[in-house]
Amino acid sequence: MTAMLSDDDLTLLLGRAAGSYDPPGQGPDRVLEELADVPAPRPWHRRRGVQLVAAAAVVAVGAVLVHGIGSSGTPRTELTAGAPAGQPSGGSVQKDLRGAGSTASTGGTGGTGGTGGTGGTGDLEAGAARIVKTGSLDLVVGDGRVSATVDRVIAVATGAAGYVSNQKSVEFGDRPTSTLTMRVPVASYESVVAAVRGVAKDVGGKVAGAQSTGKDVTAAYADTAAQIQSLKAARSRFLTILAGARTIGETLTVQQRVDDVQGRLDRLEGQRRVLADQSALATLTVGVSEKADLVTPASAPSGLSKAWDDAKHGFTGGVEGLVAGSGRALLVLMVAAAALVAARLGWRLARRRLL
Repeated sequence: MTAMLSDDDLTLLLGRAAGSYDPPGQGPDRVLEELADVPAPRPWHRRRGVQLVAAAAVVAVGAVLVHGIGSSGTPRTELTAGAPAGQPSGGSVQKDLRGAGSTASTGGTGGTGGTGGTGGTGDLEAGAARIVKTGSLDLVVGDGRVSATVDRVIAVATGAAGYVSNQKSVEFGDRPTSTLTMRVPVASYESVVAAVRGVAKDVGGKVAGAQSTGKDVTAAYADTAAQIQSLKAARSRFLTILAGARTIGETLTVQQRVDDVQGRLDRLEGQRRVLADQSALATLTVGVSEKADLVTPASAPSGLSKAWDDAKHGFTGGVEGLVAGSGRALLVLMVAAAALVAARLGWRLARRRLL
């Protein structure tokens, strides 16, 4: 059974152990030097992290106070679609957006609706009609006349203040051809068609086929122009509202409306340009080709020539018949030979058994 050491006994034993040897002479000095190198701890209020957090808090509180004072001291005004910049009104941005959007939809419903209807027809001359004309002519000329005819047709187009937008020619082979697509002013379309017909007659050819169509696009052009005018007015109103927006939400909402109106405006501008180009310049396609050579049928043989031909055909027909029937005859011979061999072998076997 072991005895427990008390605190007094443990202290006595440690004291005896410590007194049994002498401590080194340089020990205390070294301990003091190590303690001198250790920096003194900084107080919490002088630490860099605490100072940065305090500075950020002061800045945030100051910004909140400045914003609150500015909002309470300056009256907030909203701009309407028709109010000039700086003039307060009782409406809001959402109300202005609804008003501008309804104006855009009202003006864009037709060629005469709203303010955009009267401005859209300003692009057209008074009483002018826009007609889209297209046509085609097929010219057949003599041998070696395709290139000369094409040159004269091109001269007709350039003489009428037009141009050739596309040309495809095949000048090799037995029948050279060429196809031209011309754009000429609509007012000169009939005279150009008549001039091309005259070219075919001058070169000794003819017109093998002709086709002309016309489509009135005056109403479509006027309606498109009216919608463009109305959308431009709506875009101006939205930009005025955007200049008076105060918050990020209001700015994004108005900017989205501006982008939508601009997209519709770009599409309508493209349609208007296409209609203007088609109604200003007519399209005429001219094909030029040579006359087909007439093939004279060969005369039928007679007399000895006919008899000789009949004999030759009869001989060749008989040989062909023999060759065609030889396959069936060869098959019959092979079957007969196989049957003969089988019968001969059977006769030999039966004879051996009888003996």
